[in-house]
Amino acid sequence: SGRKFDPLYFDTLILAQYLCPKLPNHKLDTVATALGLPPFQHHRAYDDAETCGLILSALFPMLRAQGVERTAQINRAFAGQKRGGRGRRSAFHLIVLAKNQTGLRNLYRLRRSLQRLKPDLVFFACLDDMLPTLAPLWLFNLLLPYQWSGLLVQSALPPYHRGMPDTRPFLRSKNCVGVGILNEYSAKDLETFQRHILLFPDFADLSAPATNYPLLRKLKEKARGRKVISLLGSINFRKGIKLLLESIPLLPKDEYFFLIAGKSSLTAQQENDLRAFGESRNNCLFSLEKIPDESCFNALIAESDLIFAAYKQFTGSSNLLTKAAAFRKPVIVSRGLCMGRRVEQYGTGQTTGEDNAGECSAAIRSLCTETRMDTQTFARYAHEHEVEKLITCFNQISKHIQ
Repeated sequence: SGRKFDPLYFDTLILAQYLCPKLPNHKLDTVATALGLPPFQHHRAYDDAETCGLILSALFPMLRAQGVERTAQINRAFAGQKRGGRGRRSAFHLIVLAKNQTGLRNLYRLRRSLQRLKPDLVFFACLDDMLPTLAPLWLFNLLLPYQWSGLLVQSALPPYHRGMPDTRPFLRSKNCVGVGILNEYSAKDLETFQRHILLFPDFADLSAPATNYPLLRKLKEKARGRKVISLLGSINFRKGIKLLLESIPLLPKDEYFFLIAGKSSLTAQQENDLRAFGESRNNCLFSLEKIPDESCFNALIAESDLIFAAYKQFTGSSNLLTKAAAFRKPVIVSRGLCMGRRVEQYGTGQTTGEDNAGECSAAIRSLCTETRMDTQTFARYAHEHEVEKLITCFNQISKHIQ
């Protein structure tokens, strides 16, 4: 039968608009600064949510001054004041995020529970998970009679196979107001099915490096000043492990040190073989455990001289390029696909063939010892993928909402 959904909620934007009318705008950071709140990382979900709570707390004395003594009175006190006056006294859009099909079903249940809910837009954070299972279109439109958009994380629509649902018509749906992509090189193919294609930033968490991370200390002890080449993240053979292992013996042990770190999805035998390779050499450190958090991940990036990301047949984007650019670290990637084309376009590293250890080792040597990198190339790439650009993307999507 479901649970009753009747939460107590407050809109700090509307409250700030009325209680702080002289501010130049009522953006979160503007209001926080005016109220004397501590600095925070804007556009980070946790920090933004915490700051909203602190803003509400700081507004309580102002509410009391207007005779509002109890939380239950707040919404009633401002219910009739959401229009008129200085600017528009309400949020612009209600956006609901649906992660996958379960999210879609939950949205439908929520719609039944809250008959008044009519979001301006439903945004699917990963359309790739949704599209292969949506059929037929009329049923989808029945379940979701709202305008929607979403992000295609991979570079293209899921391939169509005869006898399987055709996902392409969903982008032509009358309710679809646009599609976001991470791979700019796929835009032309998608425009056949959807006119409004938006390039989203492949942003990354750039938290300050954790200087007390045990693996970082171990890396420093073992590397002893040698050039550090790192393969980080989820560890599987699609990440180009075979190419890296074939390249390692081609480079001097006393000059280069290799780190592989991250959660493994290898088989037990593959893990044993990888560990045996690392233990047989004095210039390798392989840690097949999950990196605890982004601060620890960034610590390994910062300690590296080169980031290895020559993935096999990987057509999409990766925010590892954004991390590397932010920390001014060159990268080596596979040639020809999205990551390779970007590296060549921006000049943030070099490309190599996916199965050419000789070419790969030569690129490692060049990037570590011979090539002088222009720091402006890193800054330009990092700027293009700042999280703040999400605001621009959602503003563009909102223009197509009817």
